[in-house]
Amino acid sequence: MISLTNVTKIFKTKNQQVTALDSVSLEIEKGDIYGIIGYSGAGKSTLLRTVNGLEKPEKGQVKVDGKLLNDLSEKELNDLRKNIGMVFQHFSLLESRTVSQNIALPLVLSKKDKNFIKLRVNELLDFVGLSDKKDVPVNKLSGGQKQRVGIARALATQPDILLCDEATSALDPKTTLSILQLLKKINQEFGITILLITHEMEVVKEICNKMAVMEDGKIVEHGNVVDLFTAPHEKLTKSFIHTVINHKIPDEIVERLDKRFPVYRFTFLGVNADQDLLSRINKQYDVSTRILSASVNEVGQTILGILYIQIEGDESEIEKVEIYARQHEVVIERVSDDTRVVAN
Repeated sequence: MISLTNVTKIFKTKNQQVTALDSVSLEIEKGDIYGIIGYSGAGKSTLLRTVNGLEKPEKGQVKVDGKLLNDLSEKELNDLRKNIGMVFQHFSLLESRTVSQNIALPLVLSKKDKNFIKLRVNELLDFVGLSDKKDVPVNKLSGGQKQRVGIARALATQPDILLCDEATSALDPKTTLSILQLLKKINQEFGITILLITHEMEVVKEICNKMAVMEDGKIVEHGNVVDLFTAPHEKLTKSFIHTVINHKIPDEIVERLDKRFPVYRFTFLGVNADQDLLSRINKQYDVSTRILSASVNEVGQTILGILYIQIEGDESEIEKVEIYARQHEVVIERVSDDTRVVAN
């Protein structure tokens, strides 16, 4: 659906040049809700703008729907953009126009029949829950309502792809959740592929099935969201995950740990996770386990359970426990061999 291969984008000024994208490669498949997360200046917005052809890379290739953007004429590019909806952080609406007029705008510009426009606008008003606001000027709406108008407008031309540029950053947590649920509904009911950029891991955790972490114009880690939440490799990925999942072992417990024995992080996936695993470990092996910290989290549609455990016993027995746990589909990581526990 969307493919970036070794894409490099450089912005030049009189005194310097900035590499906004540095050999970025990414594959986004049809039906994905793909999150790009990174701090300000990471290159997220530039990446998004290469997908709809608003930025042309110095190097590399961008393909959308099998079409190589570099090879398209301006007319062909404009036709392609009709298949790509865009949702903005600050809504980008005509404030003095009504809700209906804003939603109708792409259809008016496409010179669609008036009856078709009226029917399509009414469908979208109903879908986003704003039928009672159709004749209200946009400047009378709340932030969440404005974003719903923005989403409806983006859907007006029945696109296959929806690009969301920090679509919830200007909203309060409750409204953010309602907008994310709406995006998920769009993906599920219409099969629309969604590419969103954000600096908030809660957004990725709530609706994305895949994600990429960006820093200084590069993709530092990418993959399935559950996989990365379960076993992140990069420090930046871990720091983002820690904003939504508490991995910390309480300091008072750390202070009382027996320095001779290692601490492990056990990660269990799904509601059917083996709840008796620790009991069997204690019975089958000459070890004792001590739970230091526990949390249960929902990542997308997957339950993620995390236990920090200290295992006391001979090293040979502890190694057997590691093997046994992995055989039972537990992701296990040795995080510390003494009280200097770094829960990350």
